[in-house]
Amino acid sequence: MKRIHDFSLIIALIILLTHSVFAQQELKICALRVSFQEDQNSLTTGNGLFLTDTSGIEPFTVDPPPHNRSYFQDQIIAVNNYFLAASRGHLNITGEVFPLSQNNSYQLPNEMNYYNPNTTDDENDRRLAQ
Repeated sequence: MKRIHDFSLIIALIILLTHSVFAQQELKICALRVSFQEDQNSLTTGNGLFLTDTSGIEPFTVDPPPHNRSYFQDQIIAVNNYFLAASRGHLNITGEVFPLSQNNSYQLPNEMNYYNPNTTDDENDRRLAQ
């Protein structure tokens, strides 16, 4: 009788593990659009502000502006599509982009290079957390 009980326990564990491994998981993310103080630093890309002006953009530009709220909502959809395919339908990613207005961002008090001083890992982490 013990063998039947052990076998039943093993089958129950396999079913439980299979269900939890193959059950669809959902990940909700929050995307914060932040801009930096405008700069002319040749060591960083751009000037610290979001690209919103579409004039003067080359026809084959990768990820052309405007980089507004809709752009980042589309990025979340693209990430979701990738992970749905890579996980065979088991990981669904949803998210919200803030601020809610189309062209606004949270303005940070420093230039972009302040938040990654490229010194120590601890200092980089501290500035990024700020």
